[in-house]
Amino acid sequence: MAILYTDFELVGLSCIDRQLDCGCPEWHHRPSIATQQEQVFTIQAAALKRIAASALSDICKHSPELAQSVVDGGAVAYLAPLILNPDGKLKRQVCSCLAQISKHSVDLAEVVVEAEIFPGVLNLLKDLDVYVRKNAATCIREVAKHTPELAQLIVNAGGVGAMVDYVTEARGNARLPGIMTLGYISAFSETLALAVVVSKGIPPLINSVVTEPEDHIKSASAWSLGQIGRHSP
Repeated sequence: MAILYTDFELVGLSCIDRQLDCGCPEWHHRPSIATQQEQVFTIQAAALKRIAASALSDICKHSPELAQSVVDGGAVAYLAPLILNPDGKLKRQVCSCLAQISKHSVDLAEVVVEAEIFPGVLNLLKDLDVYVRKNAATCIREVAKHTPELAQLIVNAGGVGAMVDYVTEARGNARLPGIMTLGYISAFSETLALAVVVSKGIPPLINSVVTEPEDHIKSASAWSLGQIGRHSP
């Protein structure tokens, strides 16, 4: 019986065949049809997950009600484990979606936190993909801004040190979510502000004020420094 392939599958098989014809050293044997099908299905699954996460992110960003509908559909339980997926483009979309859910309210942010994204999301601040790093920082920011309890949770997970490292290494607009996160955490209490100070968060903020060319990044850095210092008499 003949095996029928979709156009997408044929493209995938063609790519595999080209690798074989090029004599790539890692390909010692031509894979069977079943193996080729499995590889194509893996490609399809990753692409579908990226598209689904992107669509959910676009839905959530508009209003708390739409974000709540996505949460009620059980999406967070499926999205949260994907932050550990090796696919960089998928991680970008997942972090973006979790950020869009978290930004609207304390309750929605708590749903995301309860899905146990910490400390895994902190590791993404060191990801090789700059957009994964930025979206992970944005997700953390949207959680941190709501309550002292959520900010403390991030501190307890080692989030301040990770975010200080991120702000130190990032440049330009990618730096902004990290800068804001340090400010939000510091704003709640002297204890939380001290956690930022102890983690050496002041030098990268000063560096940002001095060296960043964009006014909005300078302003955000100055605001965060103000949140650190506001608790002193």
